[in-house]
Amino acid sequence: MVDYDETTHHAFVPVVFDVKKERYKVSAKQVLTRHDLKTFHDDLDQDLKKGLLFYEKDVLNNKTLPSENVAEIKKYNDQFKALKDELANVEDNISAKKHYSKSPIQK
Repeated sequence: MVDYDETTHHAFVPVVFDVKKERYKVSAKQVLTRHDLKTFHDDLDQDLKKGLLFYEKDVLNNKTLPSENVAEIKKYNDQFKALKDELANVEDNISAKKHYSKSPIQK
């Protein structure tokens, strides 16, 4: 899932004890499976509904979109960046024209 919702974030740090080094370490590989990553949003939503009486808003919403793969995400991000750059150029052009139109007419 790709989460484009910037209003709600849930974070955790996958910590495990390393017996060999006798200390704790961060290791997503040891804590999470591919299945965990695919079901994370649904599982979190269900757990919040069970554990919090005041929880009403779903984690999943129309801004959380399914995604095929990383290449697809990068393609859309590249397209978004290109459109953003194009918009910035248009805004700069408009700003320059406004500035030019306000300047005194030179003879």
